[in-house]
Amino acid sequence: MKTYQVHQLLKAGQEQLDKKGIGTVDARLLLEYVMKTDFTTLLSKYNEDVQEEVVSSYMTLLKQRMKGVPLQYITHEQYFMGNKFYVNESVLIPRPETEILVELCLAKIEEIIRQGKRALRILDMCTGSGCILISLVKEVSSKFPELDMEWLGVDIQDGALFVSKKNEEVLLDKPVIQWVKSDLFSHIESGMEYDLIVSNPPYIPRNDLEGLMNEVKDYEPIIALDGGDDGLIFYRQIIQDSYARLKNGGGLFFEIGHGQMQDIKKLMESRGFSDIQEVNDMAGLERIISGTKN
Repeated sequence: MKTYQVHQLLKAGQEQLDKKGIGTVDARLLLEYVMKTDFTTLLSKYNEDVQEEVVSSYMTLLKQRMKGVPLQYITHEQYFMGNKFYVNESVLIPRPETEILVELCLAKIEEIIRQGKRALRILDMCTGSGCILISLVKEVSSKFPELDMEWLGVDIQDGALFVSKKNEEVLLDKPVIQWVKSDLFSHIESGMEYDLIVSNPPYIPRNDLEGLMNEVKDYEPIIALDGGDDGLIFYRQIIQDSYARLKNGGGLFFEIGHGQMQDIKKLMESRGFSDIQEVNDMAGLERIISGTKN
């Protein structure tokens, strides 16, 4: 096997990815992953020889990346809200845009606390990697350690619940989340009311799935993408069922696809939700909608 110094191996990786039209930054991130180091340390080692087994591992991962496997599924890492989450092919890769949803949920929780409530119950429907709920737990427990909180994460897939539990073990000081396998509300205890329900459900219209980027449609779980014929099948059901599950003054928060805002707003209004808030992301695309039960 050819002998490489760090900078030579990095250049070789960049050239291979560039030929496939893949951003060369992934070559560096893969090398950092294989060498178990960060960018600053990598720079300090630029002229050092690379061990043969490192070269072999790196070349293997480059081949996966060139086939289109997302970087995050190779490294099993994705940062979200400043924390490193474990991901695999059972869950969607957390997106930066979803951080907006977390921030808005935090604002709602703080609003409820300001009203004098000291015990809250939060539900994350279609939890996937658990990135939304775990991020909420970390932020709320840090700001309001005295609160009596109940946290529930729900998903229909065993694989997703494995990932979310794994992330809880790594990112939280102690287990505080109840994880439930359920087809939406079907196995959620009846009569239990929540202060906030948040969901980032599948929302891609079925006929649009084939037009997604190859990295998404070929590797991310279709069950977490397919929103039915019009992309709204899960919104209809969650909106319909969540109203009775929310306390008065409680909030329902969704991430949505661009172009779905007005249809979802009508669904929420027709179910009785008020104070509908519409939020776009940094690119100006429709991203978050929320409503209140009064």
